[in-house]
Amino acid sequence: MFHRHNILAAISGRRARSGAAGWWTTTARNAWLFGPQNSLNDQIAANHATAQGNAALGGSPNALQLDGVSDYCTTVETGLTYVGTAWQIIAWVNPDPAVHDQTVLRIAGSAPDTDAGMTIDHSGLAAGGADKAFALGYDNDWADSHIYSTTTVNDGWHMAMAGFDGTRLWAGADGVWEASEVVDAAPNIRSTLAWTIGSYGPNPNISEFKGAIGEIWLFDEWNDPASLSFSDMFNGTKSYYGVA
Repeated sequence: MFHRHNILAAISGRRARSGAAGWWTTTARNAWLFGPQNSLNDQIAANHATAQGNAALGGSPNALQLDGVSDYCTTVETGLTYVGTAWQIIAWVNPDPAVHDQTVLRIAGSAPDTDAGMTIDHSGLAAGGADKAFALGYDNDWADSHIYSTTTVNDGWHMAMAGFDGTRLWAGADGVWEASEVVDAAPNIRSTLAWTIGSYGPNPNISEFKGAIGEIWLFDEWNDPASLSFSDMFNGTKSYYGVA
């Protein structure tokens, strides 16, 4: 049986689990045994986000609102400058369905043409297809590794999921890892740049997110679903976003 403390250990400010590298709450949700959160601050460490453009918290439910043009958030580098042999990104998103290639959380490496993270995109899917959670990783010669979730995530609030387990790149949605592929080259990033929320960091105004982003969790290891129940994470947070 899954125990709630496993999730709490992973995402709480006590950082009881070393793999939890960042948790940007962005919402006013009573965060499942925590007090209300409504901040761009990182609740795990000190990797706080700074709003750029007109990015701001607001709306209903309260979340990070981005205009798809010049709004995004930067984070500080401390503790986030290296993505090791494995990582996971989990985020509540409500993207504009008319916009594609939208960055949720992404980092560019110090070496040219390297980056990793998660976007919402329909590239490579059938014409007119709905956007999916898109996990991506590029090595330093742009060897392309990517995989899509099977669940559509641009028709309201969804928990989008991306990760790398050391061998395979994974994508999923709403608490379930749905698809994976063996990577061409490990998308491991050693970077002097910061993680960026809502935009491709080195080139602001590229891959801008339009819509709302709720909580974002970043893990610098691969948490096997058996040890960290993402379905319970989904079920424990979905009511705030009006998901049945």
